[in-house]
Amino acid sequence: MPPPRRQNSAVDALVEALRHDIRSGKLRPGQRIDLDEWGEGMGASRTPVRLALERLEAEGFVKLSGRRGATIIDVTLNHIEDVLCTRLVLDATLGRVGARNITQQDLDALESLLEQIEAIKLPEEHAKMVDPAQRFHAQLFHAAGAPMMHRLAMQSVHHTDVFLSSMWFTNRRIADVGKAYFAQLYAACLARDGDRVSELIRGYRVDMAGVVLQDRVRTEDLRILPGALTPAEFLQLRAIVDEGNDPVGPAGNAALTAGGQRRQANVSKSAYSVKNGRSTSAKVSARGRARPKLETA
Repeated sequence: MPPPRRQNSAVDALVEALRHDIRSGKLRPGQRIDLDEWGEGMGASRTPVRLALERLEAEGFVKLSGRRGATIIDVTLNHIEDVLCTRLVLDATLGRVGARNITQQDLDALESLLEQIEAIKLPEEHAKMVDPAQRFHAQLFHAAGAPMMHRLAMQSVHHTDVFLSSMWFTNRRIADVGKAYFAQLYAACLARDGDRVSELIRGYRVDMAGVVLQDRVRTEDLRILPGALTPAEFLQLRAIVDEGNDPVGPAGNAALTAGGQRRQANVSKSAYSVKNGRSTSAKVSARGRARPKLETA
């Protein structure tokens, strides 16, 4: 017999509460959660707390430790690469299929969300792009009609929100390229051009991965992403991570792709350094920000 609806609602609330506590920094990676103590603080009984932690373990947020608690997973470079790579592969696939199966109702919803994105004033309102951007992608991915892939993609979104929120959409450089990206993504959806949708999403995800990893690691430390990227995409990532450049969005990435097909590294340097007017040889970002390094284990 399935659990009562009321218990399911309680578990859902506890799952979201724990995600929020990790996102806000109240709970830190590696911190242990005592089942009874946390349940008492949440005003919940032991059973829904246990079910919530079991769900979060299945989703990769915590590791259960014995019968009395769990531990928040450590955010290692491997985990971050795993999340970034999952988003790149699943999002691009769902976008391609979604563009093929998209309905007029979906397009109307995407147009409304695009209008919200275009109305945001940059740079001061860059953080406001989070909600309409996520809803734009969710609408497109839902149009694919692939519930299992969609569920896995949304799980990776939760990991992004919880563990990478301080590095991700709140970064104004992503918002700067986001407007052009979403405008072109909508146009590709309108044309039902799945190949173009996939190309745009992959380029955007590489830009975002670069912002997350920049000043924390070098591409030579990566073990997962290089195997999932094309040569041109890897040049795009390297220009941001190793050379300290800003993401350049769809237009710049298209130019880089053309150069990457010839596999000439100097094309990558000119595509980024000329646009940004800065040296690409510096090992540390030209913005000079000190960022914590990531553990590779």
